[in-house]
Amino acid sequence: MKLLQAGLLQILIVYCLTGCTSLIIAVDDKRSLGEVADDAAITSSINIKYLTDELVRALDINVDTYRGVVTLDGLVDNQIAATRAVDLALSAKNVTKVISNLTLRDQTLSPRGLVYQ
Repeated sequence: MKLLQAGLLQILIVYCLTGCTSLIIAVDDKRSLGEVADDAAITSSINIKYLTDELVRALDINVDTYRGVVTLDGLVDNQIAATRAVDLALSAKNVTKVISNLTLRDQTLSPRGLVYQ
């Protein structure tokens, strides 16, 4: 029982650290609690990589993970920062694919929805 409580507490902390406003898991979400925890761990590890990187502004990129597939949304300063954000996400453990919806800050038309594996 204490192990379950500790696990749920870790999930709560990860969600708070990753900027999520709620801990509500949708009723139609087909993931198990373990998958939700794994996805939260992936998101957290990527956010930590962004916080420690010189090119990527962690607060400008939203990271979402669903069954190992990471989606990146937000603004980056240039293509180099966008590529770095994708590379860091791909290097995270248990990531199967990265979908980049990143927009270049000074360009109205940026490639969106690019998929990296």
